[in-house]
Amino acid sequence: MNNTLFLKNRLQFNENLASFFGKKASIDYLNFFHDPHTKQMADYLSDLEDSEKFRQHILRGKRILEVLYQSFGASDDLNFKAAKKSKPIRDIVNHLDTIQFTNINYYSIFDESLPNNTYFMS
Repeated sequence: MNNTLFLKNRLQFNENLASFFGKKASIDYLNFFHDPHTKQMADYLSDLEDSEKFRQHILRGKRILEVLYQSFGASDDLNFKAAKKSKPIRDIVNHLDTIQFTNINYYSIFDESLPNNTYFMS
């Protein structure tokens, strides 16, 4: 896809377009080789739905953290900032259980370790 249409200095657009066509091609492939009502199609569509729910949750968390970051002063030290970020990040992770995922693995995605700022900003 990136060889066909690529806009210089528009990384987000290029990635979103490639993702769109990748998803579309996957659905077309499944429709071609399987009945649209098969388990394969249902699984793929439910995976897409879960992924989007998770992405939206992380984006809401990102907005919460951005407001917090804007409240930091230039004289605030790293320990103060880390302490202030800890609770909202834990809240974001703990609220995953309020989302109805088909794939239960989403509920334990952060069991090993909490995400950091970079996770929310990427």
